[in-house]
Amino acid sequence: MEKEPGKEESIKYINIIKNKSETIQKLVEDFYEVSLIEDKNYELELEKFLPAYIIEDTAMSYYNELEDNGIKLDLIIEEDMEILGNQNALARVYSNLLSNIKKHGCEYATIHHSIQNHQLTTTITNKIKPQATLEEDRLFEKFYTGEKSRHQTSSGIGMYSSKIMLEKMNHKITAKIHKGNMIITIIYN
Repeated sequence: MEKEPGKEESIKYINIIKNKSETIQKLVEDFYEVSLIEDKNYELELEKFLPAYIIEDTAMSYYNELEDNGIKLDLIIEEDMEILGNQNALARVYSNLLSNIKKHGCEYATIHHSIQNHQLTTTITNKIKPQATLEEDRLFEKFYTGEKSRHQTSSGIGMYSSKIMLEKMNHKITAKIHKGNMIITIIYN
């Protein structure tokens, strides 16, 4: 005769199911977003705005999560200037990049927003986990997660969709891995 699960075990299974359904919901949303932005006819509505407050808001929304993961976040906003872009898309880009720090980062992260060579730039630098297996030339590939595990928690489209959204706003993003740090640079046009 099979024994029925106890209350604690039932709660454990309910939480597992809840987490899996949230993961599936997030994947559906991510794939929908990618299908939209990949459409050549899909255009973002562009307007002029100062991006610094979006960086601040997004960084603050991740601050506690990063700290809980042992990552100290420094936000340095030296200068700001108007750009032509889409505020919601840019907030999504920053969110994707901060989510990446949460997944692959450790110890520290710095967001530096300034004008360099007459261009507004945002440089995000974070120490990556020693066990991370990220390949610099693949960071913007669709579905690339840098995880070898079958139990990966990422769809691998955050960096890809960030690049596409920035390109649709006529901005550039680059990434490099140097001395155990991931360095992401956004150059606004």
